[in-house]
Amino acid sequence: MNTLYEMDSTGHGTVAEWSPEDTGAVAKGQAAFAELQSKGFTMFRMEDETKAHSRMDIFDPTATKVLAVPRLQGG
Repeated sequence: MNTLYEMDSTGHGTVAEWSPEDTGAVAKGQAAFAELQSKGFTMFRMEDETKAHSRMDIFDPTATKVLAVPRLQGG
């Protein structure tokens, strides 16, 4: 199951899950991805904990794990 996570003040939570073969679930994942991007989140592909994470600007339904990171705010 492919998953989109959103980072928040408590850690992270699951926003959407999909299987690349399930077009309805992929559409929901893509919509959640776009909504978070519109709120200023930056998306990162997290395929393997031993590899560097790569930024995603376009939704890829084959991405196993996607992490949405909120915009950092200075003080």
